Amino acid sequence: MSNSSKSLSRILIQVALAVFLILAGLSVFNPGVIEDTSRSLNKLFGKNDVRLMVMYVVAVIEIAAGALLILDLVGIAALSKLIQPALLIIIIAWVVSMVMVDILPIFNGKEKLLPWLAVLSKDTLILGALLLIRSEDR
Repeated sequence: MSNSSKSLSRILIQVALAVFLILAGLSVFNPGVIEDTSRSLNKLFGKNDVRLMVMYVVAVIEIAAGALLILDLVGIAALSKLIQPALLIIIIAWVVSMVMVDILPIFNGKEKLLPWLAVLSKDTLILGALLLIRSEDR
């Protein structure tokens, strides 16, 4: 899809999503930042090496996804065949992350309703934006 055929709303959503994903990924490497993902993974895995490894993998996927979304806007021809499979992988990773961060912690019974709904709605908005971008790139 060429840049001229992309709507302004699609461009705004894609830029906002890319910036969010890059900043969210980078925040994992900043020890002073406590993120929802970190708290949820602490509850799921405890404070151990598995939790750290999962957090770093999620962070790298977020940074790569954000960079890919920016590169897609630039319209590099060499990436045109890579965008669809990469977006599918990112969407699958995001759904897995949502299950680990949003769904599994509710079974321990210690989640408060409003903060949980806020995190779930944010993650669902991101998933929806990824699906929208992927469907418009076909």
